[in-house]
Amino acid sequence: MLELARLVAVVSIGAVLGGCAFSAEAPVVVKPELVTNQSSIGTGKAVRVSVVDQRPSKVLGTRGVRGVGSELTAADNLTGAILDSVSEGLRKEGFAIATDSSSDASDLRIELRDLEYNVTMGFWAGTLRTQCALNAVCRVPQKEPYQKLFRGEHEESVQVVQSADANVRYINDAVSKAITELLDDPELGQCLATPHVPNTANAGAAGPASK
Repeated sequence: MLELARLVAVVSIGAVLGGCAFSAEAPVVVKPELVTNQSSIGTGKAVRVSVVDQRPSKVLGTRGVRGVGSELTAADNLTGAILDSVSEGLRKEGFAIATDSSSDASDLRIELRDLEYNVTMGFWAGTLRTQCALNAVCRVPQKEPYQKLFRGEHEESVQVVQSADANVRYINDAVSKAITELLDDPELGQCLATPHVPNTANAGAAGPASK
């Protein structure tokens, strides 16, 4: 009887999570929420921030298991939302966000490598997992670049297809955690705060002028 009950439960959950037709959902609007502490590591140092989308697919996933159900995508504000969130976090750390080509500014390039929504079938329930991967590259004149991959993840057990509002929360949670990890990385902060060192290799190369 126990095995039969488990089988019925699995079949029922599978039908709910993966066997129904779903209407199309509006693109997910990403609006990260950060929990960062204010600091003075930036000491007013200028930073240029850019964000590029390098995901292999613009589809986040489907609402059901095994690719069943409507596809989830992110709204067009995705890279802009990440840019605004990172810039806000850097300002709280004492950095100034450069909007021009100032030569003494540090460069922070953020590459969105992954943003996924996935539901897998378990024995009694399904597992919903959203994950985000951001690769940060810090470049400072006359210094070696610093690069690191940061990840954020949201995971929970589910037995029914999640609502649109819930999916927005799950996806934003993963993005928020990845950005928070990025901003909390001390080595990245130190790289961005590195003072500009002018290239003086050729200074004085020319001899004194002939009389």
